[in-house]
Amino acid sequence: DIIIDSNCNQIEQSEFIITDTSHPNKNVFFEFGFAAAKDKEIITIQNTDIEQSLFFDRVHIRAILYSLNNILEFQKQLKNTVIAIREKVNSKN
Repeated sequence: DIIIDSNCNQIEQSEFIITDTSHPNKNVFFEFGFAAAKDKEIITIQNTDIEQSLFFDRVHIRAILYSLNNILEFQKQLKNTVIAIREKVNSKN
C-alpha cells in the first residue's frame, strides 16, 4: 500500500498522536499537520540533548522536553499527559 495513506488512516483512527520534533523531519511535520487538521490531540515531545528550537508554529503549545539522561521523568510526564488527554476526551463524550 501507499505509506502516507496508511499513516493518515492510522491518524484518523487514533485516540491521540505523539510527535517527536527533535529533528526536522518533513514526514513528521506533514503527519503533525494532518492530525491537527483532523482535530486530534497531539503530544509534542522534543529531546533537549539535540540542539534545536521548538517547531516554530507550535511553540505556543506545551511540549514535553526530555533528555535520555532522565528518562524516568520523561515517562512520568508523558503518562500524566496521556491521562489528562483521556480525561479531557471522555468529558466531551
